[in-house]
Amino acid sequence: MDFINRYHKKYHIAKTKDANFTDRPSTRGFRFVDKNGHINVSYSSLGRVKHIHSNLVLFIMQADWWLVLIFVLLSFIISWFFFALLYFLISIEHGDFVLKNEEQKLLDNQLNSTRSYSKIEREKCVQDVHNFLSALLFSIETQHTIGYGSRYITTECMGGILILTLQSSLGYLLQVIVTQIVFTKLSRPTGKGKSQFIVFSNYALIALRNNQLTLTFRIVNLSTSQLIFASVRLLMIRQRRTLEGEIIPHQIYDMELAHLCNGQLFFPRPTIVEHIINSRSPLYGIQRSTLEKEHFEIIAIIEGCFDHTGFSCHYRTSYLPDELLWNYQFSPCNPTLNGYDYKKFNDVQLISSHPVMNYDDDELNDVRTSENIPQFATFI
Repeated sequence: MDFINRYHKKYHIAKTKDANFTDRPSTRGFRFVDKNGHINVSYSSLGRVKHIHSNLVLFIMQADWWLVLIFVLLSFIISWFFFALLYFLISIEHGDFVLKNEEQKLLDNQLNSTRSYSKIEREKCVQDVHNFLSALLFSIETQHTIGYGSRYITTECMGGILILTLQSSLGYLLQVIVTQIVFTKLSRPTGKGKSQFIVFSNYALIALRNNQLTLTFRIVNLSTSQLIFASVRLLMIRQRRTLEGEIIPHQIYDMELAHLCNGQLFFPRPTIVEHIINSRSPLYGIQRSTLEKEHFEIIAIIEGCFDHTGFSCHYRTSYLPDELLWNYQFSPCNPTLNGYDYKKFNDVQLISSHPVMNYDDDELNDVRTSENIPQFATFI
């Protein structure tokens, strides 16, 4: 679809265009959630080892499959060569490779005696290991329990026995880790990269709907599999000052959504999600003239399961104040013979009438003193 390639590009204006409207990227500095759903939060006070471990696990879980495959192959190859080097060094230390001239001559003279030859061979630490390549083969056979054949550890050196025990234990542990990585990547919620099936509109709109000021954004499911048990949430993050003067830098407010069936969403086609800006809304009291001066972030979250696979999914995006278009509405994605026209998914059009919010002063003062509603008259 052409829409997939144009998703993160500029949205389109249909029919009319407001003179005050500017097509610009967000000018806000920090946002908790990127447009693609990435969370911009890190903790600098973690210990170095714990920080590296957490980042490594997160990187593996979010990496593409080809990177995971490279990581798995490198893990096995490094372990094979590491233990092969240990077997090789311990064989050198035991004298399995370096024979004195007298011993070599004695071996040549005793080749006709099977009994004497076997006695000399049994004195080696690792039987039938003559160079690093044979030590590497023995390491692979040991770690994956393929079967030794003529190569095996003898009781001549305790170091070889300890290395054999260590490799067997670590080999099982490595296979368990690889299995867990593959299973987790297959079963984890999708929502990033090439699996971005649920798409949000680039901008949210504020306009009158049924004589009620409403915040709207549009979502679409690009997958052929329907999303079941889908739920959508809308949150606001904003600074708040308590009655005691304490400043809470990142207060989270819940934003109620309209026209949901028991809190769940069914959208086999492009769907508009609505939030009515009333006295219970965190946006209550907002004005177009002060919108660009506000500092808050609205986060949209969708969760559900795909019916074909049963895999759970979690998608999110965010909208900053300069990503809220005042007095606009989405252009309809008219159905065609081949389906819906996704090229118009981000198209918006200006509404001729401008919405005006008539607030009751007493009600607005009561709302602003509530802990659940931020104050939009002044910015802290």
